[in-house]
Amino acid sequence: MHQVMTMKTVEKSKSQVWRPFVLFVCCFVCLANVLVSETVHGAVVTRTMQFNNSDGFTVVGSSDDKPGASQYVIEGMYVGISTGKFLYPQQSSDEWWDGQSDQSTSLGSQAAGTGPIQFTLALNAPAPGQTFDMESITLLGYSELSTTIEQTVRVNFTGTKIVNGTMSSVTLLSGEFEADELTPLVVTFGDEFHGLTSLTWSQGGTARAHQFDNITFSTVTAVPEPGTFLAMIALATMGFVTRGRRWIGKRLQVV
Repeated sequence: MHQVMTMKTVEKSKSQVWRPFVLFVCCFVCLANVLVSETVHGAVVTRTMQFNNSDGFTVVGSSDDKPGASQYVIEGMYVGISTGKFLYPQQSSDEWWDGQSDQSTSLGSQAAGTGPIQFTLALNAPAPGQTFDMESITLLGYSELSTTIEQTVRVNFTGTKIVNGTMSSVTLLSGEFEADELTPLVVTFGDEFHGLTSLTWSQGGTARAHQFDNITFSTVTAVPEPGTFLAMIALATMGFVTRGRRWIGKRLQVV
């Protein structure tokens, strides 16, 4: 009788010891799955650069070519100009596009003159391995007909990326638009413009041909693949199980 009672006590002790440990492991795995899901699906964020009063532009006024800065950082994206400063139309000018809000404008530049004026987009202070996907940009005319040598213009975009450790480039020629009209042309970029480190294009021609607005892009952060996370979780779980067995063994020796 005494032996039977002792065996029941030991069995009960095993159950009591294992139960909280198994519950802990289950909770750990569930939490890890949530973290994997959130990390992988939260890696891409889409933003649109607009040039508003809050970004340092004086939109109220009547100037066609209000001088701005030589570079801006908006929504985590750097936009710069190779020569001089950006110009932008104020709200009451003939070159302001009424398809935007009263507190917003578009960016352009002076005439290219003897050499091209280049615009550059790049992430500001990117994390290691971080790139961006170029989605779209809106182009508008920014010239008076009397000063435009070529009324119908196109813009050539060049994206730079690193493929297998080698720098490479992709290009896209926009559709035609009128340099003296405020008819917006939305340029949409394909998958080849994903994973960029920079995007450049020129004002082109010898006259001020275009202004641009609504730059939409997605940031891509390098994160481990789901399989890598699961392998890490599996190793951690095995470690907990091994340690737990040793701890349980010590507990049962006392019984």
